[in-house]
Amino acid sequence: MKVLMVHARYRHPGGEDVSAATEADALSAMGVSVERWTLPPEDGSGIRAFGRAVWNRATAAELAERVAAARPDIVHVQNFFPALSPLVHRTAARLGVPVVQSVRNWRLVCPAATRFRTGRPCDACAGHAIAWPALGRPCWRDSRTATAGAAAALGLHRLIGTWRRCVRAFVCPSAAVADMLPAFWPRAVVPNMTEAAAAGPGGGAIIYAGRLTPEKGVGLLADAWARFRGLPPLHVLGDGPARVTLEGQPNIVLLGQRPHAEVLERLAAARAVVVPSLWPEPFGRVVIEAAARGTPAIVSSAGGLPDLVEDGVTGFIVPAGSSAAIAGAVQGLHPAMRTAARAAFSRRFAAPVVAPRLLEVYRSCL
Repeated sequence: MKVLMVHARYRHPGGEDVSAATEADALSAMGVSVERWTLPPEDGSGIRAFGRAVWNRATAAELAERVAAARPDIVHVQNFFPALSPLVHRTAARLGVPVVQSVRNWRLVCPAATRFRTGRPCDACAGHAIAWPALGRPCWRDSRTATAGAAAALGLHRLIGTWRRCVRAFVCPSAAVADMLPAFWPRAVVPNMTEAAAAGPGGGAIIYAGRLTPEKGVGLLADAWARFRGLPPLHVLGDGPARVTLEGQPNIVLLGQRPHAEVLERLAAARAVVVPSLWPEPFGRVVIEAAARGTPAIVSSAGGLPDLVEDGVTGFIVPAGSSAAIAGAVQGLHPAMRTAARAAFSRRFAAPVVAPRLLEVYRSCL
């Protein structure tokens, strides 16, 4: 089988970029011929950028050229917004090539792709073909104009049937994501994957790795470590506007944005990874990267995170928004969780286990 893997990178590199690359690597290791087309992040703004997000003829033409040259059996689109536009889906379908679309964020049901607004989860736009509740609100990039553009671009393609007619399968990393899509869209749940790794020594600091933004629950970490002084050190890997809430807090070490390889090394040595999100995380890649190294996770009950942890066995699931519950989970960690976390990873999230499921989705589309 030959697959054309299409991905537009993000302005701020993150888990979706890693997941897209990992899928391509895992399929190649299985003998699938994978041709990669990776685009740089969209750095424009204004009416021209909006036009490209709606109907990008240049990238559609390039897709057609790549299809003619590679003759793939499947076009798998990872992230498409805003650098590509859904015209690539329509072009591939017109050329007779089945299209698979990964859904690793909430963009198809929320212009901001977060389902989070003004400090709390928001589903005002869910269920609307055009996200009219977002109009006039600065949901995406803190801009009313950008938000309206995203709503219009995605709504137009919903109305003209791009998703219904041109996509054979929407691949979702969790049931939480699949359940938010329109019922008549064909979908499959295939979790994100990562390669197996040697078990780490553990026992070190608690690790937070990710963007420092309010929806990630960073403020809860500041509150937990300020109120419960007996907790082990918290090492924070990442940067963002919520960094200020952690600065000067006792027993919290801010390490800034670190290379991915270093993050993985620190996860292996950690006592646990903590993911205190307030927004409904579609997945939570850092949880499986930690589990691959035998490190348990403390996650909130938001979005797809509970699917990744067996409560009390491979870590803890705590109520979203509770700093006291986070502190209690840290205090309840025990060594047996390391063995359990690694075993669960091997059964559920290791690349050799998950990649065949993705290949089966492809076959079902032919």
